[in-house]
Amino acid sequence: MFLENKQTLRPILSNKLKLINRIKFTEFIELSEKDFNRFIIDIEEDALFNRLMFPSNREEKIISYKKFPRADISLSFIEIDKGNLTAAPEYFDLESFLEKNKVVVSLIKKIGMDRFKEYFLYNYSPKNIKNIGVECGLNIKDVEKIYNFINEFSIFSDVFCQHKYRDSFSKTIYYHKIADIDFFENGEFLINFISPKYAQGRYVIDYNKLEILKKKRIFSTGEIKKINELIKNLELINTKKSLVYRIIEAIVKKQKKFFCTGDPLDLVIYTQKQLSQDLGINQSIISRAICNKSIGFFKKYEEPISYFLPNRKDIIKIILKNFFCEKDKLLSDNKIRLILLKDFNISISRRSISLYRNELGISSFFRRNNENTNNFSS
Repeated sequence: MFLENKQTLRPILSNKLKLINRIKFTEFIELSEKDFNRFIIDIEEDALFNRLMFPSNREEKIISYKKFPRADISLSFIEIDKGNLTAAPEYFDLESFLEKNKVVVSLIKKIGMDRFKEYFLYNYSPKNIKNIGVECGLNIKDVEKIYNFINEFSIFSDVFCQHKYRDSFSKTIYYHKIADIDFFENGEFLINFISPKYAQGRYVIDYNKLEILKKKRIFSTGEIKKINELIKNLELINTKKSLVYRIIEAIVKKQKKFFCTGDPLDLVIYTQKQLSQDLGINQSIISRAICNKSIGFFKKYEEPISYFLPNRKDIIKIILKNFFCEKDKLLSDNKIRLILLKDFNISISRRSISLYRNELGISSFFRRNNENTNNFSS
């Protein structure tokens, strides 16, 4: 009897553990970019992480970075322009940050982006601080300054990448720009992450080598326990980074024409539900992952990620907005209905057009016609 009850409890306990893990994961996905980057930095500053990432014996290297395909780092961190920033939060002294890191930015420019990426960002050839200094022509203090700057910029990158957005209810929302998108003539694209921590990509963990080192008793019992916890945290970070990257990559591929032209009329219907199906990820997870995040394009424009995931209604409203901003402002609802059907293959009732037009704050045909007549008469 006891055995039967125990066997019955197993799936219940298993499902309960899965639920707990799912709750923790969704909470982690919702972390602000500042808190997420701080979480990463706290882990990377730990002595055990550095022992596995930069061991004195290279045969004991367990952790390394691997960039995401078609991804790099944005030059935003060396092009900080005080005049283009939104007001800094009270907790952040913007003037001091810019002044303090003026020398560091000049050091990065001095060694060049290629060496900066090789030694400080991606660690292609892991070396100690002294060797990096020699190869880059820097002293140890300057090397440490650059590493500290990367961490500090990662934490406060939200200050430099805020987009002020006013919604239809006149609420002001701040979006964190996660990346800039560059498209090239050959059709290839590049996702330039703002945060160095995203640009570094995923952690690659050599599980086989780790097991071998454990069997050789390289680590104490206490260290093995800490390593297991460290690996779990690295896997959690990988999951969030990969999720954000896959979302952006899928959007850029789907909205390729828009990112090439910048014309809102080139946006295609691509809902969160469709994105969820394409990635095989729960829609609620995607919703949490893109919350308060934006994407930059054409070097100067920026929109919330949700903007690139329009439904049918969104597309129609974009077209309507274009009609009244750039074309004939005196188009009647019925005429618009016929144009939508002929030019865009969108079948919609005149009543729906009237509803969407009102939501955009555009008056009726008769009112616009009267206003136009009065203006002409005066």
